[in-house]
Amino acid sequence: MLADVLDFSVESVFLRIFRQMKKSSRKIKEVMQMNIFETVKAAVTVRQAAEHYGLKINRSGMICCPFHDDRHPSLKLNEDYFYCFGCGVGGDVITFVRRMENLDYMEAVKQLADRAGMALPEDGYDDTLAKKRTCLLYTSPSPRDRSVSR
Repeated sequence: MLADVLDFSVESVFLRIFRQMKKSSRKIKEVMQMNIFETVKAAVTVRQAAEHYGLKINRSGMICCPFHDDRHPSLKLNEDYFYCFGCGVGGDVITFVRRMENLDYMEAVKQLADRAGMALPEDGYDDTLAKKRTCLLYTSPSPRDRSVSR
């Protein structure tokens, strides 16, 4: 009876093995296509990041928001993102670390990767252009200032 249900012929066994290999090769391709940001997000959850900063998480995943003065828990922690119902701030784990530490995006990714024990690829990322852009944004006079001084 059982032999009728299960087919142990060479062809069927080969086809089952081939299907399994095909599925696993798809998984490998998906993992290889993940960039460093997705890898860091998959390695560290928002809840883990909040626990790292010593924030008390209640059983429903709510904490007092560290981004504004909060008496009652208003920030919801999910696995992939957070959202504060009081001040409206939200985002992923990288945004959470950025706001907690006042870092730029790449520095937050590096810090999370270090905490997770991951090695970041050396891609020669240089953020001096971004810093110059920010500096120019806040130090250059506006067109209105030029028209007033003339």
